Amino acid sequence: PALGLDLNMCGKTYKTSGNTTNLSTHLKNKHYHAFLQLKNKNARSRTSSPVTFTNSITDKPAEVENNLMESAIYDDTGTEFSKDSQSKDLWKQTTIIDVFERSSGYEAEGHKTSQINQVLVYMICKDNMPLYCVEKPGLKRLMSVICPRYKVPSRTTITGLMEQRYATTKAIVKKKLSEINNIALTSDILTLINSTRSFIVVTAHFLNTANNCTPESEHEMVTLTARRMYQAHTADYIKECFENITDEFSIEKDCILSITTDGGANMVAAVKKFLENGKRIPCLAHLLNLIVDRATRDNAPVLQIANRVKAICKRYG
Repeated sequence: PALGLDLNMCGKTYKTSGNTTNLSTHLKNKHYHAFLQLKNKNARSRTSSPVTFTNSITDKPAEVENNLMESAIYDDTGTEFSKDSQSKDLWKQTTIIDVFERSSGYEAEGHKTSQINQVLVYMICKDNMPLYCVEKPGLKRLMSVICPRYKVPSRTTITGLMEQRYATTKAIVKKKLSEINNIALTSDILTLINSTRSFIVVTAHFLNTANNCTPESEHEMVTLTARRMYQAHTADYIKECFENITDEFSIEKDCILSITTDGGANMVAAVKKFLENGKRIPCLAHLLNLIVDRATRDNAPVLQIANRVKAICKRYG
């Protein structure tokens, strides 16, 4: 009988009859970077030489990205060959099966197309590029030369792929945070220039070991969210935002050591209501900004220059 299999990365359920075909197909089409890491892990485990690799597809996001970027190299025809194969015979005769696999790989749901799409999403996020860059003629021309059989996806398709990538990365982060007992948060509220849109930003800081106390522990940080705020920035509303964000990432209050914020009365009161007294740390950067601001407030020449710079930033920012 067919059984249901839950996928932790996106929460969907897939039928299985004792095999992993459906799961493998879903990973290949929807979470290709995770599929690629798993594929490389299985391939390396069959080699005779000792190799170290990550033990799951839910490791640190940075390692997942590095594995994705380093997993394959393309020649000038778009043909993939692994780094390990460079030391082997690269002139092995291509079989008919290989030719058909390469051709099918560039179809809409082919593994080649999925792999390049994931790298394209990585490029957009890493370089902070606008989504409409995929519609630029320069990129299309570049891809037509590098990989003629690959069709650059539309902005709508890239948006969907980015949302899938976000869900996958979020699952990785939640898995990582579930293993951490002590977490420090930082938070600030920003308002866009020439706009009334406000966002609350929350970042988690922790050490990369479960007990958080070994000499080998390294500081890590991850931005949990930059969430739009639709109400007045009262202490109660900010407290509600803190609760929603920590619940979303399964962070228990007992694991939160502190929250670093500016000295705004609303932020101070929100942290006090969310946690307790003594767990708010004043932000040093904000304190230095207040010191400089008050020191230059009565200095007319400096104030004149600062106002001109602010006007330029406001006009062209």
